[in-house]
Amino acid sequence: MTRVLPLLMLAASPSPAQEGELLWRQQFGGPQSDEAYGVYTDGRSIYTGGIAYQPSGFPGVNGFLRKYDRQGRLLWERQFGESMRTTRVQALAGDKSGIYVAGYAAGDALLRKYSEDGQLLWSRTIASSVSAVSRGSARRCACGCRTTWDTDGWCA
Repeated sequence: MTRVLPLLMLAASPSPAQEGELLWRQQFGGPQSDEAYGVYTDGRSIYTGGIAYQPSGFPGVNGFLRKYDRQGRLLWERQFGESMRTTRVQALAGDKSGIYVAGYAAGDALLRKYSEDGQLLWSRTIASSVSAVSRGSARRCACGCRTTWDTDGWCA
């Protein structure tokens, strides 16, 4: 049985006079249930990331990153992952140099960086003897990094 769970993104007005006014709504999803886990905005654009289940079935799961403009138009989408491996985007963060995507791939921690135009700048997989899962925390650690993992309490 195919489950279709479309994703819904909402944008509210940042103006105090119109606080909470719905500006646009975007619904998306594929033939399987797709799920968004992270949202980030730089004030000009809105990024969301999560997982997109592939028709090949479990564990055919890819991570995705999408960029929208302030009017809700999709500017680009990137999917990544390997066949029959679960890849999940758990958190997003960014700065002037790009967008950071944190998650996991087949039990290993995953950290990727994209430019504002969607080019993959680098990707790191951090292997672990136990299942490493990047938590939903995409914040700057004391060391200047962007995300934390639960494996050994370290950040990268």
